[in-house]
Order: sequence, then structure tokens, then C-alpha cells
Amino acid sequence: MLEHLMYRAVQKSLYLVSFLIPWKFPQVIKTYDAPHELVSLLKKHQVKSILMVSDQSLVKLHLIDPFISLCEQHTITVVLYDKVVPNPTLDNVEEGYALALKHNVEWLVAIGGGSVMDAAKAIGVKMVRKTPLKKLKGILKVIKPIPPLVCIPTTAGTGSETTVASVLSDPFSKEKFAISDPALFPHTAILDPTLLQSLPPFILASTGMDALTHGIESYLNQNHTQQSKQDALESMDIIFKHLLKAYQEQSLFDKEQMLWASFLAGRSFTRAYVGYVHGLAHQLGAYYHVPHGVANAMLLPHVLRAYGSTIHSHLAFLYVSFIDSSTTLDQSSQAQAFIEHIEDMNEKMNIPKDVESLNDEDIDAIVSHALQEVHPTYPVPRFMNAKELKSILLKLKKK
Repeated sequence: MLEHLMYRAVQKSLYLVSFLIPWKFPQVIKTYDAPHELVSLLKKHQVKSILMVSDQSLVKLHLIDPFISLCEQHTITVVLYDKVVPNPTLDNVEEGYALALKHNVEWLVAIGGGSVMDAAKAIGVKMVRKTPLKKLKGILKVIKPIPPLVCIPTTAGTGSETTVASVLSDPFSKEKFAISDPALFPHTAILDPTLLQSLPPFILASTGMDALTHGIESYLNQNHTQQSKQDALESMDIIFKHLLKAYQEQSLFDKEQMLWASFLAGRSFTRAYVGYVHGLAHQLGAYYHVPHGVANAMLLPHVLRAYGSTIHSHLAFLYVSFIDSSTTLDQSSQAQAFIEHIEDMNEKMNIPKDVESLNDEDIDAIVSHALQEVHPTYPVPRFMNAKELKSILLKLKKK
């Protein structure tokens, strides 16, 4: 189809332009003492005031307290915004921005999961651009670098600590959209597995499957670089070895490995993009508040099957590389076994198979929004149409 050829032309143009962009991935600090690393970093750069962005659940767990206390001991003023919700809203951004403006903060610090880090990025955008955020959705529209942002993830999966994207929700239009620009790169990512110790196992599972989806979708896409492909493969290797163990045994070592896998997968899809799994998952979050990792985990097997033989050789390679190196199955069977392995992981981690609130009346709109996100920029292995995406969604209806 002419339309698909135009999509590929857009993607190829973006791919070529990407080599002209200065990709300033964040500095990485691996530690077991994030508060001290944060203060050392802020003192090194002579920072006197920060906006700390988080959420109520982490505040109630007192996870934020050591960061605030140590900053204040070193005369660093902390302005706390702790009202970020899952699938952060435009209101979250406006509230955080108002605090940043009122107190004239110098740096931003995000402590939390992907929603918190995405909200902090968008607050940074508001600090440098007065354009309404919805007009900045898409790619390369921010231009101006945001204030330095330190990301301290408390989940292992979103990869937001290393990406150029901020995903936001508009509750009024039920739209979930992304702002993507190298201007959003965090300054530093502080990876501390001790911050995952109070994480409920279900959150560990769903965010881990989010990272796996990042790795798989970026690996399957057509415009990956040598580095993004390497990052995707390394992240998948780690996830298949450590996610189930982290979930079942709750060991600090396995959680530490998952933090690094999340970072690598995030770095991979920053260059190679994601695909239809994310396009649909974002809308399930916007319409029904389905946690993003859960939506990805449910959709991933169905989307992989829908791609059909187009990706069988790739899935077979992943199966042999990470699941069963001594298999005697043929290529098609290896691909199916890879998908079944993902479904088995979902089942072992008690991830649901359906969306109870999925409404037939919403499906056409969900599909339309998903297609608008994916086309023309995501270099997916094969283009799908509205009928195919609708068929995928119907597989998530409560039986």
C-alpha cells in the first residue's frame, strides 16, 4: 500500500536524522545508598534548591524521608510535590510546575516509578516552554533542554530514567500521549535496589514485563542501531534469568539485575522505538487505568502472534538464545514456544489475562488512538490495520 510506503519513508528519514542528534544518555550511578549519592551529586554542582517529585504511596512508606532529611542537613532546600498518580495527568504537571515556579527551584529530582519520572520530565518541559503540553506531543517539539533532572527509580521496568519520553494522560479526552525529545534526557540515573525492597511482588512482576516488552518491541523493529540491538538483547537475557526469581524469592541481587535490565531496555527503545503493544497499552491506561506494565504483559503474546510469520525467525532466535538452546523444534514452533514462555511467565506471576472493564463501545476509539500513536513513526516489523487491532483487543474481553 502507498500509505505504508509513506510510513517507511518517514521512519527512514527519522532514522537518518537520529544520527545527527547528540544522544546524551544519563550518567549512571549504581549504589546501595541513593540518598548520599544524591546529596553528593547536588553538592558537586552547587545546587541549593530542588523540586522533589514523588507519590503518596512512597511518602506513606517513609521512603522519601531519608532523601529530604539528608538534603536539609546539607542546606539544600527541598520542595516536595507528592501527588503524582498512576498514568500522570496534565493536572499533575500543572501543580508541580506551579511549585517549581513559586520556589524558583534549580534542579528536579524524581523518586518513584515511571509515572513519577514522566511527570517530572513534563514539569521540566513546562519550566522551559509555555506551549500547552498537548501541542508538544510527538517527537522533536520541545527543543529547549529541561532543567537538570535526577531520576531515582523505585520500580524496575519503565526505563523512564534513561528515555527521552514523557507519557501523560488527559482524563477529559481519555487520551494518553507521549512527548519525545532529546531535551528530556535525565541528567543522572541513580540505581539503588534497596529502594525496591518494599515493592509489592505484583508491581515487581508487571514492571518487569514492561521492561521485557521494551526489549522485545525494540529488537523486532526495523530501525534499530547496533547499540540498541545489543541493549535489547542484554536486557532480555537478564530479564529471562532474573525476573521470576526476583518475584518468587525477593532477593536483592535479582532486583539489582532487573534495575539494570530496565535501564538497558529503556535505552534500547529510545533509539529503536516500541510498537503496537505500547500503542494499545497506553490507551487501556487512559480509558480504564490499567497499569501500564499489566497492559503490556497481557497484550504482548497476542500482538506477537498477530505479526505471524514476519517475526518467526526473530522469535526463534530469542527462544534458542534465552529459553532452550538445545531445542529440536522447527523455526515456527520455536517462535510459538517463545510466546508460550511469556504466557507462562504471566501466569506464574499472577498477571491477569483480561480487562474486566473493557467496553465494546470504546474499542473503535481505542484502536484509532493506538494507530495514531504507532503510525507513521514506529518502525514495526509489519503494519496492522484497525480490524487486526480490534481482534487483539477482543481477546482481552472477560470470558
